Amino acid sequence: MNGRSFLFGDKMVSYDSLPVFPLNCLNEIPDDYVYEKLPKIKSFREKMSDNLAVAAEIEAQFALAEERLHLRVTCRNFAAQELPMCDFYDDWVFDNSIEFFIGSGEQVYQFQLNAKGGSVLFVNRQVTPMPEGCITSGRVVPGYWQVDFSIPAETVLRDGEAIFKIAAVDISSILGPQYYWTLNNPFDGYGLLKTGAKEADPVYAGEGAYEPDWNMFRKMALSAYRVCKLPLPQLAEPSAIRGALHDVLPLIRPVSNEIPEVDFGCRNGVIRPISGTNFGPKITTQSHFDWNEIYRKIGFSSVRLHDIPLSEPGSRMVDTTFVFPLKKADPTNPDNYYFEQTDYYFQNTMSVGAEIYYRLGVSIDHGKKHFVARMPHDFEHYAEVCAGIVRHYNHGWADGFHFNIKYWEVWNEPESIEMWNGTFDDYLDLFVTVYKRLKSEFPDIKVGGCSAMSLNIQLFRRMAERCAQEGITPDFISWHHYSSNMEGMIFQPYAARFIADALGLENTELHLTEWHYIGIGPGTEAGYNDMGGIDSAAWTAGVIMNWQDSPLDLSHFYHAGFGPYGIFGNYRELKKIYYALCGCGDMQKRYNLRVKNSAVPHGSGLLAGLDADGNGMVLFSCFKNSADCVKLKIKGIRENADVQVYVLDNENDMKCVEYTRCGDFFVISKSCGSAVFKMLFKNNF
Repeated sequence: MNGRSFLFGDKMVSYDSLPVFPLNCLNEIPDDYVYEKLPKIKSFREKMSDNLAVAAEIEAQFALAEERLHLRVTCRNFAAQELPMCDFYDDWVFDNSIEFFIGSGEQVYQFQLNAKGGSVLFVNRQVTPMPEGCITSGRVVPGYWQVDFSIPAETVLRDGEAIFKIAAVDISSILGPQYYWTLNNPFDGYGLLKTGAKEADPVYAGEGAYEPDWNMFRKMALSAYRVCKLPLPQLAEPSAIRGALHDVLPLIRPVSNEIPEVDFGCRNGVIRPISGTNFGPKITTQSHFDWNEIYRKIGFSSVRLHDIPLSEPGSRMVDTTFVFPLKKADPTNPDNYYFEQTDYYFQNTMSVGAEIYYRLGVSIDHGKKHFVARMPHDFEHYAEVCAGIVRHYNHGWADGFHFNIKYWEVWNEPESIEMWNGTFDDYLDLFVTVYKRLKSEFPDIKVGGCSAMSLNIQLFRRMAERCAQEGITPDFISWHHYSSNMEGMIFQPYAARFIADALGLENTELHLTEWHYIGIGPGTEAGYNDMGGIDSAAWTAGVIMNWQDSPLDLSHFYHAGFGPYGIFGNYRELKKIYYALCGCGDMQKRYNLRVKNSAVPHGSGLLAGLDADGNGMVLFSCFKNSADCVKLKIKGIRENADVQVYVLDNENDMKCVEYTRCGDFFVISKSCGSAVFKMLFKNNF
């Protein structure tokens, strides 16, 4: 219909700009014979995405019959093992399934469907009851699986039209920068389903798709096998590569529906101090309220210094534009630097037990005209400024210190116009210049980047290729991710490891330097409250605990300040997420002698350890769990042990509660929904 449009992101997209797929009207519900004759949609890579192929191939078909919209999706796979599929969904999970988006411009439904009949509906990222009359079924046979789905036509069609998108969400889709690949058109895979259309738009024939980079895909698969400590397979053909990924990735994070179990009699190494944050204790209001003790309880391992001037109004610190305000002055003259306020901020932050992680660059600039987020006028000059900053804090120059700051990150999100006004190639010029200058004088520090907005394969490929040309290797790669997809966030470090290994960065560390739970749209009051609420708390704790066994070397939560993204409310109140982070901090700072624990269900996290005196702690989280209690099996403690149990849920802020114990089994009550549990065992082993 001419003139119709829908909101995609922050812009309106015309229906007329979308590729069209015909919706055939039938007299009866289609069977296998009829489906064979219907036109097919084939999904493949997007034009603007990296040239990696998914491990599955799908075909989709539509029909309109008996006032119902019918969809059949057939997914070919190459796995040797039986594919895992959920019988039902409580939330979005990585599963061998499809995502089906459909609706009008006013309302778009997002379904996740699988061949076992599992289905879930999301509206605005929130689980929503399925529309009345929806039917999901399917079948699994060697070599492929199939989903049949039908919905009353009036629910999703308007004037015989609907915008739609179909994507395969197989287990190997974590290798894509957005986790899955969609239809090949400019608007993130959306098309227009239309009755009366005579033929499909040519985009559905695969025109313009990249040829897969099977060599890189093979290297990523081999990296996955090394991570799982499995014998490396022979991967000569594309089908073997795809099948290998299907077979190995479910082994990375085993899940279990059995009762979660901890065994204090079985040591399991140490708990790694990988949980850091952005923002240290606030200093510009310190005479009115000192936050140091509250921060000390959280136990962050390190504090990344991005956006600090935005969190400390009126300050002039950390950003290179404040530390070295006269951009054309002599960087070898200490009189041209202003260190005083940054010095105090560092000393204050380190006093609560956190290390400094220095982001060289500037804070984000959200203005219509950018006065700060500009690339330096002279990269060689800027590199000398950075050298002066390192020299001051690590080697005592200019009345400085010997802090031995290890990590130096070059800039932040250079692909964002709110952070950088040049090209990504310009950023790579800056990175190489700063890296070489700093390493020439300070070989023991670690320099990396590019602090990308997402785990973007293309950007990291370009960065790796440029570094190889220059004969250098970044000490770490860094990126950001904001999501409500718990499984996806847990898998991010694995995908990053596979990508880095395939690019020749086998010894490069992995740093996720900004991350946060975003469930409901952040532009609403409910969304802002949700970011620090109980769902965010349980999700965050679960992610941090699951990262212990991942290749991730360091993470920085964004952020430990005030407001929607913070852990404190605007009136100093402690949000739910504060208590969850304190529990994680206890594990990595005090109870860091790890003991063995079992696999846990999707949406859960479990970690246990001992302190130096033999006291124990168990931390367990469950995200959006509707049960009214949890049951845990704790082995290796005395029957008369001194046990304290604390619950964080909708009603309690880490409150000490009663529990029921029978032998090794503990039952703890909670309110409906997400929760975090902390169990303390006092010298009872």
